[in-house]
Amino acid sequence: MSTPTITDPREPNNRPPTTINPDLANERANTPFNPINITNFIDGNDPNITARRRQLESWIIRDPSGIFSNEDNNYLHRTERHKRALAKFTRLVVSVYYQLIIIILTNTLI
Repeated sequence: MSTPTITDPREPNNRPPTTINPDLANERANTPFNPINITNFIDGNDPNITARRRQLESWIIRDPSGIFSNEDNNYLHRTERHKRALAKFTRLVVSVYYQLIIIILTNTLI
């Protein structure tokens, strides 16, 4: 059974992020198994689930608001962390909603 090629929307040209340690990237490149197959297995052998998860991850990574940053979570009070979690959830729901609207409009206009 052949595995369909899935492009990774998280990085341009399906390249790994540039922030990965070079030693770690080298080890990952020399694995005796295909990491995509492991990813698909974890996602239930459904490439559509993998693509959907990666698309969602790309929206979070590229979100211009910066709400998904966890840099100063250690220094926030519990109440502030709770408020930030609610803001993240709200932003995620709004982002997914707008992306779905764009997809629906794009498919109906074609």
